[in-house]
Amino acid sequence: MLIIDKALEVDLEKSKASLDTTNLKARRYSNAWWEGYKGNLVEELQQHLMEATVTIPIECRYLCAYYATEVEMQEMKDNVRTRQLQKELDDVRRWIQQSNETTQASLNTYFVIIEDYRNRLSALSDKYDRDMEHWENEILQTNFRLAKARDDLKEAIDNVSFMRRRINEVQALVQAEQQAEIDRMANEQQEKADNGIAMNATQPKVKGKGKARKVLPKQRKS
Repeated sequence: MLIIDKALEVDLEKSKASLDTTNLKARRYSNAWWEGYKGNLVEELQQHLMEATVTIPIECRYLCAYYATEVEMQEMKDNVRTRQLQKELDDVRRWIQQSNETTQASLNTYFVIIEDYRNRLSALSDKYDRDMEHWENEILQTNFRLAKARDDLKEAIDNVSFMRRRINEVQALVQAEQQAEIDRMANEQQEKADNGIAMNATQPKVKGKGKARKVLPKQRKS
């Protein structure tokens, strides 16, 4: 704006200087004309009265037209420069307005994008927290079940070992009872055989009969 004002002031000063120069030339022309005719003013006045009444108005009209033309041309020059500067100023204002609108639109777009990403990040964070809590609970429950399964497996192994020991003990007891029963039956047979031998001893011996064999009890298996 300062540059525009300075340019307008310079053009105005030039216009004033041109007008002053024209006025000075007009004065000089009038003075020269007056100096040439003042010696014979009365005579020339009478002689050139008709000419003066005709020439001066014509010269005045020409001078007025000339000055009017000069002023109009200067105004046209000033107006051209002013319109040019005004156009440049309007272009600058339009560009600033468009830049502001573009900047505001970009800011609004960035704001919407940032808000969208912020909401998505918040949703993902909430989902991550929920998933982490869920899987932590799942891990705790799995670890608890695993520990219980280990304890159950250990208890089952101990029970199997205990049952195997008990089975071996019961088998040993059963074998011992069976062996005792076998020994008892063998002893009973042996006693019966001994009684039969004693009875035969009291009776007369019969040839051809062999001696009764003593049945020994079987050894107990370990």
